[in-house]
Amino acid sequence: MKDFTGYFQNTKTLTFKYMVPFVFLVILLSADFLLLNDYISTNQKQATALILATNQRTLVRKIVLISTEIIKAKEEKKINRLSKQLIDLVKSLEYTHNTLTNKNKKNTISIIQSKKIQAIYYKPPHLLDLQISTLLGKAKAVAFTPPKKIFAKNKNLIYITSPAEVEKLLAGVQELIHQHQIEADELILNTKNLNSILFLLNMLVIIFIVNYVFRPLTKRIENEVKAPKEVESKLNTVMKELERSNHELEQFAYITSHDLQEPLRTIISYSQLTQELYADKLDEKGKQFLNFAVEGASRMRDLITDLLE
Repeated sequence: MKDFTGYFQNTKTLTFKYMVPFVFLVILLSADFLLLNDYISTNQKQATALILATNQRTLVRKIVLISTEIIKAKEEKKINRLSKQLIDLVKSLEYTHNTLTNKNKKNTISIIQSKKIQAIYYKPPHLLDLQISTLLGKAKAVAFTPPKKIFAKNKNLIYITSPAEVEKLLAGVQELIHQHQIEADELILNTKNLNSILFLLNMLVIIFIVNYVFRPLTKRIENEVKAPKEVESKLNTVMKELERSNHELEQFAYITSHDLQEPLRTIISYSQLTQELYADKLDEKGKQFLNFAVEGASRMRDLITDLLE
């Protein structure tokens, strides 16, 4: 029985040993998924930033164009219509700019700003954040100025439509788009490289598991399939040995009980004869002692008879 217990304990130990690499593989694949998911999320944010920066350039151009038309407009109705368009463009540019600079508290997308992008926004020569904020302020002033007060020499309109200011602003926006494009391409390349590295690493782990875990496990399973037959054979041998031992015990008990009953019968018989023949010569204690002897021998005979049955 000790051999069988050791066999089953060994089987459990080996099973646990073989399960460890599979658990490690699952953990590795989960880590790969989380890491790739983080990279994909970063790529999405970078793509969003690139789209917003491109849209920002379009909005700036439209604001300059509408402001130029306002300067040329002579009818009050046309000025009102253009002012409404300018208000919508200003709101769109303000939202886009605040999103790109993470100033929009309601925005659910956090745009990643590298040091180079921050330099474009907040350091010379571009100072893009200041330029866009100035443009927004002057465009709002124009949009909310009554048509009667708008004329060609309006300082805000002159600033918005100034070729030098427009060129400087668009150059900063173009540099921002260019930098976002470079960082987006770098992220895509890094993601591809990471994906290749993780793929190779996973393949190496799978090859290791197949060669050093799966194959030995297969052989172990084959041996375990054969093992029950060997166990059954050993059990049959043990059962036969037990049957033979029980049979010998029964024979021994029968012979022993038979040999024990013979002296008991003698004790009972002679005790009873003594009671009958010498009853008048024995006192009460002597008779009591003989009764005890007869009763004790009878009980012992009954016990031996019960064992045989």
